[in-house]
Amino acid sequence: MKKFVGLFLIFMLLFGPAVNLASADYYEGKLDGEEKAEREHSGRGYFWAGTGFSFLFSPLIGGGGTIIAAYLSSPDPDISELRADDYPGDYIRGYRSGYEDVAQSNNVRNAWIGTGVGLATNLLLLTILMEPGYMESGDLYLEGASHRIGEIPVFAVDF
Repeated sequence: MKKFVGLFLIFMLLFGPAVNLASADYYEGKLDGEEKAEREHSGRGYFWAGTGFSFLFSPLIGGGGTIIAAYLSSPDPDISELRADDYPGDYIRGYRSGYEDVAQSNNVRNAWIGTGVGLATNLLLLTILMEPGYMESGDLYLEGASHRIGEIPVFAVDF
C-alpha cells in the first residue's frame, strides 16, 4: 500500500502540472463570444429551411434533415477584429467556443420550430381538404366550382 501511495504521489508531481486548466482569459473570451452570438446570430435560415422542407417533403425527411444539419453546423465567428496583438490566444479560443455554442443552439432551436410550423401547416391543409364538400366520391372539387380540379375551365369571351 505504501508503494502505491508513493507512486501515486510521484505520478501527480510529474504529470499534475501538465493538466491545462482554462485561464481567466478563456472564460472572458467565452462570455464575450456568447454575448455576440446572442446579439448577431439569429438562425432564421434554419427556421425557413425547416418550415419549407417539412411542408414540401414531410416533417420526417425534410424537417429531420434540417434538424440534423443544424446539429452538425459549426458557425464561425468573425474574429477579424480580434488581433493576436491585443488579445491572448486563450481569449480567442474561448471567444470562438462561446460563439459556436450559442450560434449552434440558435440554429437547432430554429430548425425544430420551423419543422413544427411545417407539420402544423401540413395538418391544417389536410384538415381543410378533408372537410365535407371538398371530397365527393373520391374526386376533389372546389366549393362553388363547376369543374374538377385538374381540368381546365373553358370560358367564352367576346371581344
